[in-house]
Amino acid sequence: MVDDDREDYLITKGLYIDAGRDAALFDWVDNAASAREQIQRNHYDVVLLDYRLGGGEQNGFDIMRDALASGSSSSFIFLTGNQDIDFATRVIRAGAADYLVKGQITAPLMDRALRYAVERARLDRARRESEERFRLVANATPALLYMTDDDTGGVFFNERWLTFRGTTFDTELGSGWHEGIHPQDREEVLTSRRRNAAARSPYHGEYRLRRADGEYRWVVDSAFPLVISNGSCEGYVGSVIDFTERRDYESQLAEARDEALEGSRMKSEFLANMSHEIRTPMNGIIGMAGLLMETRLDDDQRGMLRTVMGCGESLLDLINDILDFSKIEAGRMHLVESEFDLTEILQSVAQMLSPRVREKQIELSLEIDPALAGRFLGDASRFRQILTNLAGNAVKFTDSGRVAIRARQVSGDRTAADVRVEIEDTGVGIPVAAQRRIFQPFAQADGSTTRRFGGTGLGLAICSQLVEMFDGTIGFESEPGRGSLFWFEVNLGRSTRPETPRVKQLPKDLRVLIVDDSDTNRRILIGQLAQVGIFPTTASNANEALAHLQARALAGEPYDVVLLDWHMPDIDGIQLATEIRADGLLAPTPLVVLSSAGWHMDIDQIEALRFEAILNKPVRISDLREALAHCAALRNPGENATDASDPARPSLQLLVVEDHPANRIVLTRQLEKIGHRVTLAQNGTEALDQLAKRHFDAVFMDCQMPIMDGYQTTREIRAGKVSPEVASIPIIAITAHALPHDRARCLEAGMTDYVSKPAQMHDLQAAIERCGLLNPRPVA
Repeated sequence: MVDDDREDYLITKGLYIDAGRDAALFDWVDNAASAREQIQRNHYDVVLLDYRLGGGEQNGFDIMRDALASGSSSSFIFLTGNQDIDFATRVIRAGAADYLVKGQITAPLMDRALRYAVERARLDRARRESEERFRLVANATPALLYMTDDDTGGVFFNERWLTFRGTTFDTELGSGWHEGIHPQDREEVLTSRRRNAAARSPYHGEYRLRRADGEYRWVVDSAFPLVISNGSCEGYVGSVIDFTERRDYESQLAEARDEALEGSRMKSEFLANMSHEIRTPMNGIIGMAGLLMETRLDDDQRGMLRTVMGCGESLLDLINDILDFSKIEAGRMHLVESEFDLTEILQSVAQMLSPRVREKQIELSLEIDPALAGRFLGDASRFRQILTNLAGNAVKFTDSGRVAIRARQVSGDRTAADVRVEIEDTGVGIPVAAQRRIFQPFAQADGSTTRRFGGTGLGLAICSQLVEMFDGTIGFESEPGRGSLFWFEVNLGRSTRPETPRVKQLPKDLRVLIVDDSDTNRRILIGQLAQVGIFPTTASNANEALAHLQARALAGEPYDVVLLDWHMPDIDGIQLATEIRADGLLAPTPLVVLSSAGWHMDIDQIEALRFEAILNKPVRISDLREALAHCAALRNPGENATDASDPARPSLQLLVVEDHPANRIVLTRQLEKIGHRVTLAQNGTEALDQLAKRHFDAVFMDCQMPIMDGYQTTREIRAGKVSPEVASIPIIAITAHALPHDRARCLEAGMTDYVSKPAQMHDLQAAIERCGLLNPRPVA
């Protein structure tokens, strides 16, 4: 307590004690000098000040003002006889915690005043400590920090801001900092801030701010509104970062990106042109070779021609791999969803590999989970590509033993299924050192000049990226010298559209005997037969088969069909068939032979044994079903398990527009071979003349031609330049341009369908059928 009147001191001390306080904690001085010394030396929670002190010394107001200025954390309560409200307001505004009038103070009032003063001191200290921490953090951060009021006036700037600007704190206060913003940016920055403040939303902007050396630097400014409890915005707290170098770098990156995009465009254009230029003669080579294979040839000629076709197809595979990899690299590969038969794809890939399997004298098996029956939704061509690549590699790297393809459903329901496909071989395996990079582009287990196996080294990289596009996974296990197991899993949708049955239901009581020494092959055949409702008997060798046959025949319930494996130890399928035909009781039994050796059998022997069918392994379920239907019809000649054959295919009048001489010949021969009549035109102008002279059912249109290309010709036709009737004629693009956007370009020009070169006869017929001109019928 600071008071020059001892009586006032004693009264106040008494009230202090009456309020329950400890007298030992109460000090008293009677002059200003002692008060200043005590306040500076000791920490007091509360200082009770008389306003007027005797002796002409400074008054209590001066003592409080100087103490607060020197950083005192005490609270000050004035004790005075002055009841002037203006005076009370003045001292409170100067920093006093309370104002008590002498003679009106009671013990409870004293207690409340002390409590309030102590709490206020505590809060004030906390505030100052918080402000100090904020200043330390603000000055330690590498960013330029600031605070503004509700009208963009600056109220705080950290040291880094002041150093960057080369100004003082006082200079930047208020609107002073506005002068640092570039004149061309200033109005937009301040308007945006005020607009955001009205909306209570954060501010983010980029502008130029003048640095101490006078240079304007690009800065990014991020600020958040200071919204108080009543919802009003008191201003912004924000940070500014100099990003001039990054902005310049981003500008350089943008230029580099534009150059890269242009390079990519030129690369894509080059690849498209190269694809066209290579595919055009390839179409002639493969097409002509295919046509020659249908003519009379001796064995040497057929062997040489088969070599030509094999080399041509290998070259086409290389081209496709390079194009696919380039499309994936450029982000232009997209999956196209369609409805497809998964079992059919698996079987067709196995059938495609059969000739290579027979040449290498290895075994190829295909095992399909019955749960995968029905039609699925997904990109069938890309699924086939993955499977063909992995299975083709397995055959390529296997010289003896077997290759097994297995497909099963991991999980699924009526709308989707997780499908896992495994391809296992007994080939050379993959060296340990090469395994970690096997899915990388251009990676090969053996890259030496003396390597046995060719290829681009892109196949597995393409497979990996295609599986990723399916949102699936791919992997492998391999041991050098003992083979490999590659697998991939993808999720496919299931078609909910009812499937139209292609054949009538086979008799449920059809009696079938399977004779095969391979457990795997027997299991596969059992699964295939189960899909058509037939549950066969099996035998692993000829003796066991004969025992089954004789027992059923003696019981009066002979087998309706026997499925014989050609290759078996001891007694093979041909020998077993010979024994069956020599036995009077068994001789009428229908026999179907299953072989991995193709048609390289003695024709006279085959005719003598009267086989009902010869099926290549792995057996397609459609072929198996057809053979069983034929054998079922033999049991009941009046019935036919299959539908009536399709009506005769009509012969169409087709216009082929093609400038390349070899391709004109190939297309003509191919279309004539599947029963159609062909007229030729060498460019679009000739095509328009031909269409004006006579009727055609459809047009096969090349795209890249002199004088008038296929795109312009199609647009002329669709515009009715020939006649309104011709404007709707089906136009099928037949082009060596094979990238996805090439197909889109053809359709945008008005073409009905698209076939890429080299095209096989079945590709041409499928396109005609898609145009609705024919009843579907397979090419022989």
